[in-house]
Amino acid sequence: MNATEHYPWHLDQWRRMAAARVAGRLPHAILLVGAPGLGKSAFAGRLSDALVCTKPDHDGDACGECGACRQARSGNHPDQRLVAPDEPGKPIKIDAIRELTAKSVLCAQEGGYRIYRIEPAEAMNRPAA
Repeated sequence: MNATEHYPWHLDQWRRMAAARVAGRLPHAILLVGAPGLGKSAFAGRLSDALVCTKPDHDGDACGECGACRQARSGNHPDQRLVAPDEPGKPIKIDAIRELTAKSVLCAQEGGYRIYRIEPAEAMNRPAA
């Protein structure tokens, strides 16, 4: 079951992202904003997985079967990184952002996209922001 089956209100945004990817017009950064419970994290995860997938389906979703999908599912894809607080409710430290910045100038190891998710962005402390 994919994320659109769980969150039908994502369908329009998903189609726009898939079309932008096919056209080679994805923005370099995407900020997902909305009320709690809308599935922003699920959407970001789905997009991240789709971008590293080597065999996306006709809707732009990750196939779930290729090597990149298996790496992403296990949390070991070299071109995906989630930056989050060490503990819930704690801030994202500047060292995590410095590490992200240092890695962001490197080429993608798998030759495709590099995806860095900062969740929740509002958890960054002032120096990290």
